[in-house]
Amino acid sequence: YSKAWGANFAVSREAFLSVNGFNNQFKNRGEDTDLMKRLVLNGTKRLGYNRQLKAYHLFHKMVIEPEHIRKRIRQKLKWSFYKENPELIITKDGINNIL
Repeated sequence: YSKAWGANFAVSREAFLSVNGFNNQFKNRGEDTDLMKRLVLNGTKRLGYNRQLKAYHLFHKMVIEPEHIRKRIRQKLKWSFYKENPELIITKDGINNIL
């Protein structure tokens, strides 16, 4: 699943909904990594990846968080964190909260 990192991966609608989509608690970074790891731990077998697709990024100011916030984000994105907290695999603050 190393090729699933970043903004260029695709999953079925069913897989996306099975984990309640993106976790809306992520405000600055990490939402794509969080989604990928929750999908894998929920049983998604393969994540699509196409190197020929072009990805466009909306320009925004770079957010520089204090070190203690960056450290907390990195800790929450470790595989071990999800395995120790399996209730996080299906996010409570996901697509069901915005529909």
